[in-house]
Amino acid sequence: MDNLRRAFLLITVIVLIGAAVVGFMLALNAFIHKDIDSVVDLLPEGEKYDPDSSGSPETPAPEGDASRHTALFIALGDKSRSPELVFSVSADYDALTLDLIFYPVDTFVSLKNSDGTSDFNSLSGYYLEEGPDKMKDACDGILGIPSENVIAFPFESLSKLINCFTSRDSGILYNVPCGITSDGYSAQSFTLKAGLSHFVGNNSRNLLTFYKNGNGVYDSETVKFYDGTRTPQNLVAATFFKALIEQKLTGTPDAYYTANYLSYFDDFLASCTGSFERDIVKRFKGSCASFKPVDIRVYVIDTVATGASADNVYSGSIEMVENVDGVISRKKIEGSELSELTARLY
Repeated sequence: MDNLRRAFLLITVIVLIGAAVVGFMLALNAFIHKDIDSVVDLLPEGEKYDPDSSGSPETPAPEGDASRHTALFIALGDKSRSPELVFSVSADYDALTLDLIFYPVDTFVSLKNSDGTSDFNSLSGYYLEEGPDKMKDACDGILGIPSENVIAFPFESLSKLINCFTSRDSGILYNVPCGITSDGYSAQSFTLKAGLSHFVGNNSRNLLTFYKNGNGVYDSETVKFYDGTRTPQNLVAATFFKALIEQKLTGTPDAYYTANYLSYFDDFLASCTGSFERDIVKRFKGSCASFKPVDIRVYVIDTVATGASADNVYSGSIEMVENVDGVISRKKIEGSELSELTARLY
């Protein structure tokens, strides 16, 4: 009887100890899972902790269209510091398309104020009176395409950037549509011949600042090209920048340029005013080899002179431009084609 009692007590003790061990393990397991759930709950949305990953939590995807970025660039006269060129660059990193739209700075735009009144001024006038953000508002309003960033810089800084990407070769090959002679515009004297030439920073600046003026000396071909507005300057600038991007920034650039790519832009951005992020340049560098020339397109806003003062206002269309053998062709984009274009760029 005593032996049976002792056996029963031993079995009871073993069962109790086993139950205690199982209970402890269950409690410990629940405690561990509670901690993991707490980590998940405390992290911001989109940064869920993955216990099987040795990496850091994922960065949340940015709001809006993460595949596209549009920025507005304003090139200023070296001495006047007034706008000479203004253009937006829109990159789609999924579709691998790059679109540049040039806005003639003498284009007049109506903008509503917060008090209900309206202003009517040229793009350059908005910049000189209220700064780059006001010019951005005016440009954004023409086509209804918003720009995330806007920066302004002197032509001198643009020349230095171009020099960086032409320091190891003959430069940017561009077919000048007409001979240009200036004897004092922007306090510069220069002559550019029609036809194929290689361009580095200094003569690029001369080409891009072309504009009819009282002090200039122009041959008959230049007079045919000039129409009394800033449009010819934008036609040259648009096709020149297309050549610059195709030859120096996309495809497989020289390894030296690739290695110094970001430092070139760091120096350039340091001379700019406005808002711009280095990550934008870094992202383009990572994708630029994938962009094809056929998917790099340049446009110029079309304007028409109206009223007694002959102000140049947006005509409701833009022109896609190409430089083929020194002849700049212009294809008008309007109606449904324009709607499709703006929908793609938005």
